Amino acid sequence: MSNRRTTLGKRQIIKTSILVLIASLCALAMAGCNLDPQFDPELARVSTPRAGQLPYYQGRVMDPVWPDGKLPDDLRGMRAFDLVAESGKPFTPAEMRGKISLVYFFFSRCRGICPVVTANVKRVAEKIGEAPDVQVVAITVDPEHDTPVALEQYRKTYTLRKDNWSLLTGQRPQIEAIAREQFAGDIQTRKGLGNLIDFVHTENLFLVDKEGYLRGIYRLRGMGDSDRFFKDFQVLRSSEA
Repeated sequence: MSNRRTTLGKRQIIKTSILVLIASLCALAMAGCNLDPQFDPELARVSTPRAGQLPYYQGRVMDPVWPDGKLPDDLRGMRAFDLVAESGKPFTPAEMRGKISLVYFFFSRCRGICPVVTANVKRVAEKIGEAPDVQVVAITVDPEHDTPVALEQYRKTYTLRKDNWSLLTGQRPQIEAIAREQFAGDIQTRKGLGNLIDFVHTENLFLVDKEGYLRGIYRLRGMGDSDRFFKDFQVLRSSEA
């Protein structure tokens, strides 16, 4: 009899514990219903892709959007800046108006990804051919070294065309702002071998329309994205003809 009572007592304790746990969970659930959750409004955006139209990129999280009507104010693209071309002449967003621009970041002392990226952009530009409404805009991430003279030498080394390929330098804070705020491309510095400064930067090619808005992003470490780029390029060019 004693053993039976002990067993019943244990069962009663277990049942009581379960009931208390359930009651606690219900209370938490009911309390949660009264909370006002803070959602990131950017995560609640909805945009429907449209056939024959490239997306724009919006906000901090780079949402691809297909606006209906007025363009939002926070679209990614070329905002105000004042850089210098290898010719020594100022280069502002006005130089990009009315042209489709292929934008990428590099630096002349780079012996890693930069030569590969420049070579791949050159192949892309050569395939496009002579086109007065298309240009390449290459922005250095090493402005302290990449003076207009150094950039002119870089042009000669890689035999880059002058009529449609601009090599730009300027103040570091502005270049970093362009990379991060307009293209979400990171730029960092770190100590490399022999205490040399190694620059880590985006290896992407950015497709910018004639109004200065970002319309496509393509990886340039290899040529795997080239088919997608040319398809998008033709879509954009047809829509802006």
